[in-house]
Amino acid sequence: MSDVTGLKVLLVTPLDFAARPNNSEHNRARHYARAGCEVTVLYKIGNDSPRLRDMIRDTCTFRVVRSTRGPLRLVGVDPLFNYFGGYRRNAEARSTASRAKRPSLRLVLVRLLSPLAVLRDVFFLPCALYAARRNLDARYDVCLGVGPWGGLAGWILRASGRVSALVYIDRDYEAGLVPDRLRRWYTERVECFGIRRADVVICVGRLLAERRRRCVDRELAILPNGVDWDTFAPSRNRDRTGRTLIYVGNVIDWAGVEHAIRAMPRIRDRYPDAKLRIVGGGLPDYMRFLRTTVDELRVQDCVELLGERPRAELAALLADAEIGLSNSEPVPFRKYACPIKVLEYMAAGLPVIATAGTEAGNLVEELGCGLAVPYGADALADAALALLGDAERYRRLSTNGVEHSRRMTWEHLLGREIDLIVAQRAGSGRARTERERTVDRVSP
Repeated sequence: MSDVTGLKVLLVTPLDFAARPNNSEHNRARHYARAGCEVTVLYKIGNDSPRLRDMIRDTCTFRVVRSTRGPLRLVGVDPLFNYFGGYRRNAEARSTASRAKRPSLRLVLVRLLSPLAVLRDVFFLPCALYAARRNLDARYDVCLGVGPWGGLAGWILRASGRVSALVYIDRDYEAGLVPDRLRRWYTERVECFGIRRADVVICVGRLLAERRRRCVDRELAILPNGVDWDTFAPSRNRDRTGRTLIYVGNVIDWAGVEHAIRAMPRIRDRYPDAKLRIVGGGLPDYMRFLRTTVDELRVQDCVELLGERPRAELAALLADAEIGLSNSEPVPFRKYACPIKVLEYMAAGLPVIATAGTEAGNLVEELGCGLAVPYGADALADAALALLGDAERYRRLSTNGVEHSRRMTWEHLLGREIDLIVAQRAGSGRARTERERTVDRVSP
């Protein structure tokens, strides 16, 4: 890795950096700081209260919160119109849970008002730039702009002379996350705008890079998410004798958690001691829907909704499991994602069940560390039963996951990212073939 001691790095992200740990932003910031860079993070504060009084307050107020976290300097921006963003999804979950044949009046109104979320997008940029003007240093060597809005802010900062080089971090297909046609249209165009104009583009996966190349003719470096490999040593060194499936992450409708619950009766019929553990929090009405599903299927004795757990407990939780689940619905936002959980399952020695046709599914198939299956409860049950019933296959997939994850650490992958940035700044970056530009997941 190149020497970057003293390099001033600004990371701009719409993710609530202070409240949501273990995303790619956190690992980037920590690694750049360990490499000797001076790191500042400009991020958007998340407001999670759906109460009307709080939503009015969050719509009408603007604040900036400054703090430090170890060597990192943090500047949090709470812009105007930054109200609770999960209101529509929570209303959809409530409608699903009620099993009503027609949408409720409440849901109809929420859907009609949801295009007002355009204002949430519009106001982030000026508020973030104002916070940058008042709270950041006069100049930075590099800006890591995450996603469309972080990339757009970085482009403006570079145009104004505050930043020397812009690195676009293409970690997700964010246009696929928004439900409204207008917002999808302009979000994808802002994504492409930032990718065209960045000095370096880091794309998280091959499927996403293929989509970008259909819109943007430029060089893309493909670097997947990584893993803190040493953290999971206690997990991978344990003899596994149980039959526990585990899901770790956001508990949301596209996560496939409902299908995992619906798969448990079949799995339990074959293996009475089988269990499912769901680690993570979600919107209140969706969590209520999942609990209702557990009760209806009478699987209370084998399904545990553990809620949010401290990061420090993750290794122990994975040590007590046999199979890791990343069976997300193949909607656009998840199709192109490279979930960190998959790498963590691999490092812990857990074979992974992922969804066929997604970046996660392609990854586990390519590395031979799990099974990629169609999205649905029956396919998930078939895959789990196949793994639990074939000790030799289980051992082979587990070993492959451990060995490949050893070469996919954050230190290694972000070291390559830093080399790309240094080469660009030195003007010595040479043209490469796609094979050379892509991290080889088998032998990086």
